[in-house]
Formats: sequence, structure tokens, C-alpha cells
Amino acid sequence: MAARVRYIYETFALTGKYYSGGKFIYKIIYGNENFPVRLFGRFLIDHAQPEKSIKNSIALEYKQESANMSIKLRDNPMNLVLAGTFGDKAFGAHGKIKSDMRLKEMLKLNMGIYYMYKDTKFIAKHNFRNSETHIFFQQGLAAYTSIIQDFRLASYDSLPSVSIGFLHQFSNGQSLKFKVGSDGKSLVSISKAFDKKFLFEGSALLDFNKTTTKNLSYSCGFRIVFNI
Repeated sequence: MAARVRYIYETFALTGKYYSGGKFIYKIIYGNENFPVRLFGRFLIDHAQPEKSIKNSIALEYKQESANMSIKLRDNPMNLVLAGTFGDKAFGAHGKIKSDMRLKEMLKLNMGIYYMYKDTKFIAKHNFRNSETHIFFQQGLAAYTSIIQDFRLASYDSLPSVSIGFLHQFSNGQSLKFKVGSDGKSLVSISKAFDKKFLFEGSALLDFNKTTTKNLSYSCGFRIVFNI
């Protein structure tokens, strides 16, 4: 869940998200309307695991009408990620290659396709390393309301995981999403945008597979956009 903000002149964005358990992630994004390259910085602080407290990454994204490519360098552990999307607003393909510098897991490859037309959105992705397939489908039912479905197949010899829910976007910039899955997990999330400059979001996940004291997790975050 994210706010789509059009970059005007020099734009600087800051996002932060806190997860139950003590994990906090914040990102810095810098872009220019007349230059198709954006700079991303991502920093993770995990108070629950001090020995793995900080994980940083830096990325460059190149975006044009029919192509979107990014390169990301991440430490702890050190790895390099190349990702790209090719196509127009209605149909295209995307892929990602991840290389681990420690040589323990040298290569991870994801590929997929997307299709978007009016109120319909279809995204399919396959992970060649662990043979996992993920299909996402969203269909508008009425004004501001859509039905969403997720289909995940972990491997060829396992049962699929299916979830279904709805997304409602209010005219005041607020959105509400609810989803329940066959894996015993239910998700509720809300977001509120203020004049495309500030976004607040929060979500709660209920996992019935865990004990009553650990079956609830939550997160909350924000996004601020500055035009220089």
C-alpha cells in the first residue's frame, strides 16, 4: 500500500514504518521531474535483534514510459539486486535477479507479467529458486470498491494458499482493506492521504495458527513528500 506521488521539480520523500516486535524501517527518496533517475536509501533498525540491528541498502531507479530499471546494493548480508519492468500502463513484464556476494546463494530469479485495464489488475510472478508462484487479481465492483484475490503455490507438490478480500477507497483520500486467507491469516489495513504530501498507514495481521499471545502483529507508518 503506497501513495503515488508525481515528482514536481526537486522532490524529497521520507517514509518510516514500525513493526510490532521492535523493527523500524525508514527510506529516503530523491527525484527530479526533468531527470528520469531516482535515488533510494533504505535503513532497517531491529531493536529485538541488536546483533542484526542495521541493514542498509542504496538503489538507483531509471524510469521511462515503457521501461523501469533499478539496481540495488545491500549490506548485511552483501547482495546485489537488478530489477526491471518493460511495457506500457496496460500490459508488460517484470523480472528481478538477486546475487549474494557471500556465494552461499549465488542467484535468485523472479519473473512475471502484469495486466491492467480500467478497474482490472492482474499480476503473476514466479520464483525459479524455490518454485513459488504468486498470482494477484483485483477487480472493481463499484465506485471506490474492488475485490482482491491472492493465490500462492509454494511448490509443485504442495497445496495452494488462497486469500480473498476487498479494498474500499473513500473520496477523502482514506482507504480500507480487509483480507482473509486459507492459511489462517486475516489482514486489516487502513491509510489516509493528506493533499499528496503526507500519508499515514496502519495494518493488523491475525494469525490463527499461532498461540493466542502471539497471533496478533501490527505495523504503522508514514510518508512525507517535500518539493524543493
